[in-house]
Amino acid sequence: MARKNKTPASEPQCRTTFSFPTSIQSHQSEKVGFYKTCFTSVIPGQIFTISNFWSQEQCQDLISNIQESLSLETTPIIKSKLYASRVNDRACIRDPENAGLIYDHFQKIQKFQIELGAVDEWIVQELESSKAFNPNIRFYRYSKGQYFGKHYDESVKIGDQISKWTVLIYLSDKGLKGGETIFYDEQGNRSGSQISVKPQQGMALFYKHGDDCLLHEAATVRDGEKWVFRTDVMYLQK
Repeated sequence: MARKNKTPASEPQCRTTFSFPTSIQSHQSEKVGFYKTCFTSVIPGQIFTISNFWSQEQCQDLISNIQESLSLETTPIIKSKLYASRVNDRACIRDPENAGLIYDHFQKIQKFQIELGAVDEWIVQELESSKAFNPNIRFYRYSKGQYFGKHYDESVKIGDQISKWTVLIYLSDKGLKGGETIFYDEQGNRSGSQISVKPQQGMALFYKHGDDCLLHEAATVRDGEKWVFRTDVMYLQK
């Protein structure tokens, strides 16, 4: 997909000390939770979601740990056509161990739902050669009035792996107004159907990035707070 005037995002330096809540690390009773998960194809080959990737308790526990342990920094204003307009608070951690645990959870959800015949074939094919989640994990908080303008997500290379999919897990939705993730076509127009993804607590949003990324934005939060966990799906470089 050819693109002009890329507007990537700058990211903060990642720290290495952060404790994920036990509810996420242990995955106790996750087998029961697998029945609640649901894969939904939004745009074939481009976007899908997994509802109930994490429970309400897991999301709340993670938000609490972020608030207690990390200092979120507000994105700097960068006056450049190369960067998308963006105002939100964020933090980054490097945590290969927990990225691995969360990826294992993702793999188990896939396996369970595939065995039920509940996953579209294109999603199965896209994910079957994936290897890991990006160990550089980001946390975003969007408060009232904050947003992330139109931009593309670029691929990242780590060792012998390269990212192909963005993963956003919405951690909050109570009292939230606005904050949708909106996708556009190659001409900058909103794509045909199901182009606005509304945050739902515990839902994971997956979308292609790099050369195949659709132009997209995070709509302004009109009320409440939107908390987001961000990583990427990694593949072996060819």
